[in-house]
Amino acid sequence: MTVRDPNTIGAKEVERRSRLFGVAVALIFILLIGQLTNLQFVQGSKWAEAADINRIRVVPVAAPRGMIVDRHGVVLASNRPSYSVTLFYTGEKAFQPTVHLLAQILAGDSHTPDVAAKEQEIWKKYLYHKKYVGLYKPVRVETNISPEIYTQLEERKTDLPGVDVVLEPIRSYPTTVDTSPTPPPKPRVTQPGAAPAPAPGPTDVVTLASQLVGYVGQISEAQLQADRYKDYQGGDVIGKSGLEDYYEQYLRGQEGTRPVQVDHLGRWFADLPGGTDPVPGDNLTLTLDAQLQQVAEKTLADKIREFQTRPDGRRASAGAIVVEDVRTGAILAMASYPSFDLNWWVGGISPDHWNILNTDPRHPMLNYALNAFPPASTFKMVVASGALQEGRITPGFTISDNGVYWLWHHPKDWKAGGHGIVDVRRAITESCDTFFYEAGRLLTVDGMAKYSREFGFGQPTGIDLPGDRKGADASKDSYNRTDPKTGKVVNDWQLGDTLSQAIGQGRTLATPLQLADYVATIANGGTRYRPFLVDQILTASGELVKKAEPRVETTLTVSQENLQIVREGMLGAAQWGTAAGSFGNFPIKVGAKTGTAETSNGVDNGVFVAFAPYDNPEIAVSVLVVGGAHGSYAAELARPVMAQYFNLPDSGPAAQVRAD
Repeated sequence: MTVRDPNTIGAKEVERRSRLFGVAVALIFILLIGQLTNLQFVQGSKWAEAADINRIRVVPVAAPRGMIVDRHGVVLASNRPSYSVTLFYTGEKAFQPTVHLLAQILAGDSHTPDVAAKEQEIWKKYLYHKKYVGLYKPVRVETNISPEIYTQLEERKTDLPGVDVVLEPIRSYPTTVDTSPTPPPKPRVTQPGAAPAPAPGPTDVVTLASQLVGYVGQISEAQLQADRYKDYQGGDVIGKSGLEDYYEQYLRGQEGTRPVQVDHLGRWFADLPGGTDPVPGDNLTLTLDAQLQQVAEKTLADKIREFQTRPDGRRASAGAIVVEDVRTGAILAMASYPSFDLNWWVGGISPDHWNILNTDPRHPMLNYALNAFPPASTFKMVVASGALQEGRITPGFTISDNGVYWLWHHPKDWKAGGHGIVDVRRAITESCDTFFYEAGRLLTVDGMAKYSREFGFGQPTGIDLPGDRKGADASKDSYNRTDPKTGKVVNDWQLGDTLSQAIGQGRTLATPLQLADYVATIANGGTRYRPFLVDQILTASGELVKKAEPRVETTLTVSQENLQIVREGMLGAAQWGTAAGSFGNFPIKVGAKTGTAETSNGVDNGVFVAFAPYDNPEIAVSVLVVGGAHGSYAAELARPVMAQYFNLPDSGPAAQVRAD
């Protein structure tokens, strides 16, 4: 018997163990290869994306907004280069101290000088961006930084991972008008130690056509939910008012992209090939004449200040002037006073500027040209046109006016003692209330509403601006109300409502824009055009995108003969009637009408409308002066505007005449 040494392993056992070891090694290699295959081919795109996120960023490149220019190429809105600060999320550990340090630096050049408040502002923008855009795109946290802040950010680059300073275009509104008093007041002499003379007001130098052009700002959360902005992202800058808002789809342009490589701290390392160039927005060419607009704005400011020195005009506070081409509906000027500087919004409006605008009782952000007021006696041409057309009166129809109407509660005429024997032409010329009480009664309140609608009252004009108010045209049904006790419809109309309506003091409301369009319709023979502001839209390279054409809204049913009678009455108003104080010696014949609108708060508004030249009309003008006391005061504002349009030396009005 052979005894086997226990320390000796047989060849078969060695072979068996070798096979087991080989299988184990093979399994390990299979697992490794499988995992490598999974990482490389199955999850390769996922991890490649993660790696790219760490080292490559696609930085958005802002597109310049389209320019806005007047009919002669004067720039009203353009762009200028500016440095903005963006922040990229680099992970929670580094992000919080980065935000804190960034807030410390930016607070020195910010509308929010408090560091804690600035830090909170950055966090708010970041969270907003995270919600609507995502973590892997930079968020703009500051715009239009100063050179000093730029230097500090560059010096602290290593301490600010994820922070970048980018050059991008921001809005600029270069054309301004000085609305400070003319001539400038003499310097106030002060004694040693006395308080210095007050500086000009914050809105004395304003952007030309501020309310019309409009301003831009960052898109809001509410706007992101609207269908109009479905292609926008949080942080995008959009038009917020005026033409900037109305033509946003043309002005915005198309954002470009710029791939860059960054290091482990999120700092720029190198530009990478690829990306796309931004496409500038389309340019708007307006119907507006910048020089005419400037004269209108300056005249508003000067005259309203002047009225405040007159005992019966001291409450004058605001106003508007509109100039329309009667042949097309093109708006040549649309001025509103008071105004403001659109550049205050560039990069975000400061709390100080926001407070100035929101505490000013004159509401400078309001476009008074689109705000509805009683038209006063300027409405009398509607009554005359309708009464003549319906046969309620004839061109030879007269009344004997002793200053008091014979019906109802015997309302008085504005002129004590009346106007004597008055026909329709003279009634318009002298603005005889008593004649129009009778004409309005004969036409009826519904008849006045019918013709006021033909002239465009009670409906939007259709102008290419947001905020186009429709005003009101008052029919008898507008006096209906539901009795809360019985639930039945009760009509509160009385004859006195018709009489008030006939002189523009009833429920009819009209904007200065509607009044200009209304008078343009009278002047051109009965064609009411849709007013418009943008003549053409061009690409940045000059290719035509869109061209405006005159659009007829309606043609009056009033005959040419009856319109001519109305125009003759308006000619008399300018030559020897209620507007003669401003236009009696004007070198060009003008058709005009004044109006004084009494209000419930006791502050009368001055209203004026006109067209010229009388024999071959080109323009219609409307003027509103809130608190301006008299229509004859409002007429004073139209004279320098017309002088500018016709390139005439303005020798000043013939006289200051108080009239309706």
